Amino acid sequence: MGNIIQNHKYIVLSLAIILFSGSLFIALFINIQENTRLESTVQENLLWGISQSEPDLLRFLNVLDRFAAGDAKIHREDVVTRFDILWSRIDVLLKGALGDEFNKISGVNANAKKAMDILRRTETQVMSLQRGDGDTYRKMLLEYQGLAQDLHASILKTASYTNYKTLEQRNHTRDLLQQSAFLFTAVIISGGLLIFLLFREMRTSDKLLIRSEHSKEELHRQGGRLQELVATRTAKLLATKLEAENANRAKTEFLASMSHELRTPLNAIIGFSQVMVEGVFGDLKHPKYSGYAADINDSAQHLLEVINDILDLSKVEAGEIDIEETDVDIAELLKDSFLLVRTHGEAKCLNLAAGVLPGFPYLRADARLLRQVIINLLSNSIRFTPNGGDVTASARLDDYGRILLNVMDTGIGIAADDIAEALEPFGQIRHSPETTHGGTGLGLPLSKKLVELHGGTLMIDSVVGTGTAVTIRFPAERTVRPD
Repeated sequence: MGNIIQNHKYIVLSLAIILFSGSLFIALFINIQENTRLESTVQENLLWGISQSEPDLLRFLNVLDRFAAGDAKIHREDVVTRFDILWSRIDVLLKGALGDEFNKISGVNANAKKAMDILRRTETQVMSLQRGDGDTYRKMLLEYQGLAQDLHASILKTASYTNYKTLEQRNHTRDLLQQSAFLFTAVIISGGLLIFLLFREMRTSDKLLIRSEHSKEELHRQGGRLQELVATRTAKLLATKLEAENANRAKTEFLASMSHELRTPLNAIIGFSQVMVEGVFGDLKHPKYSGYAADINDSAQHLLEVINDILDLSKVEAGEIDIEETDVDIAELLKDSFLLVRTHGEAKCLNLAAGVLPGFPYLRADARLLRQVIINLLSNSIRFTPNGGDVTASARLDDYGRILLNVMDTGIGIAADDIAEALEPFGQIRHSPETTHGGTGLGLPLSKKLVELHGGTLMIDSVVGTGTAVTIRFPAERTVRPD
């Protein structure tokens, strides 16, 4: 009887080994496929990231050329926007996971650093370029000679590298699958042979008919233990499945939201620009083109805002933004910021005003990041302030020598219970089921994180129906008093 029980155990163990090996092989196959997909995604991101730099450069040079030639349709804001897009594109190639991958490709990192050095050298000239200033433009053009060829060469090198890595990954995956299949086959054959031998031994034994109460009790106890194990394992699997479904649902909702935000302006850009290119209504002097051009501009600006906010928030959360500190003139900063949002404010007949006392101290900070914060806050105020309202920005010193920046409006306001949600990524406060003011819900969270990078704080005071006041407080050590 002991031999019979022992044989049963061996059979169960053999079957368990076979089933476990099969499950392990399936899990390994799924894992290999997922790793292959992730590696392919990384290679695609590499190629996409570098391939966008060349057209971004050409678009910037086109806008710069038209502005320097005196084209009235091109404004300084267009030049600055294209320059910032090109800057962000090159900067991504040097930092984070993409930067680490590009370091592995000979010459690509060097070309990206060369491009970034050129952008830094020409940043001041771009920001101060006057319409029709051909001399300055020609000097700048000398800096950009050869940059397009370098970027194109980098694209070709990256494409060759990604093709090589993809082929290498496929070969590696094929080898792993072959080895796994061989091991699984060996386990199946060994397990089947063992089961066959055990069955043959049981058939020749005359003890198969002997059953004892002890054997029944032991079998019952083992069955109960197995049921407990199965129940525990099932509960864990159900919990894991629920977590995966929740994560997948959140990802789906996010992608759906972003897909809508990105596709709507893109469709407008593609549709209206196609009409203009084909001259459906006649030559470019047709009055309908001015309306289409405005729609294209609005859609492109919205798309740019969405993309930039997502990229910037991701870089801040990953700790990939470096602060380039300078002594910032607050008065000039507010003036430049209002210039960039003035068109939207005038469209709503808003009263826009900035107030800084003469001789006000400078602020030790990153001018570009600080300008982004101010523009985000001003854009929010303009968006949520009714026609004819007021939007103001000011600066002052508190009793401890800390610089305080204030952005105030007479808009619709935020309920106290909703302020925390407004400061969360993608937190959008809907004041009524029928009204919405657009946006991605990234402006305030991004501004708060950029301020915190400087050691400062961002606070919101708001009254529904009256308006909102945002106060930014910087540490006293960032105050630079004039000599």
